Amino acid sequence: LVSTIHKKVSIAGNRLVELGCGSGDRIVEFARLKPRLLYGIDAADENIRRARMRAIHGAHFEVGPLTNLPVGGGSFDVAVFPFTLHQLPVARMAEAISEAVRVCAWNATIVFVETGFRGTYVEAQSKLGICGGVKTFAKRAAQREMASHKSIAFDCEITDQVSIQVETVPEFIAQLEAKADVETVVEFLRKARFELTAERRFCFYKVK
Repeated sequence: LVSTIHKKVSIAGNRLVELGCGSGDRIVEFARLKPRLLYGIDAADENIRRARMRAIHGAHFEVGPLTNLPVGGGSFDVAVFPFTLHQLPVARMAEAISEAVRVCAWNATIVFVETGFRGTYVEAQSKLGICGGVKTFAKRAAQREMASHKSIAFDCEITDQVSIQVETVPEFIAQLEAKADVETVVEFLRKARFELTAERRFCFYKVK
């Protein structure tokens, strides 16, 4: 994910914020690219606690909802939504984009990373109920909100595909919170040869 973003947007010397940083896995990678300022924001206290424990050099972490970011206006040159926009209620998506615009400088880049609609990972969401099940409606709503928001302008989109190797069935069920019974999970994974494919969409927008 980080390397794909870096192909389009220079990270070195710029100010970057990850909106929905989790426990900081991607922040570690961003830090290696030597940004001038690096922030991770997440709504979950526990995620931020874990991220801070990693003591990532030069990184700052704050707790806050994506619709009310705990940072000042014009603070960043790059903002990244890593699979987080579609997780918000549809009614709050535009608000989250507006908040990202507020904390970014003019002509900054906002990157929306979303899963696409093709691949066995999407099938597993539907048939096995992994990661909360299919969110097709929410993902399409997120795309509409990006395209229609008046404060950002579309720049480009990069699409790629990643493979997810399944090591063990119990680990798969636990990590992705599969809702189907074990027999159904095993049958699906056997047909997929224990490897899921997922499409990723990197949508780049400029702050007007």
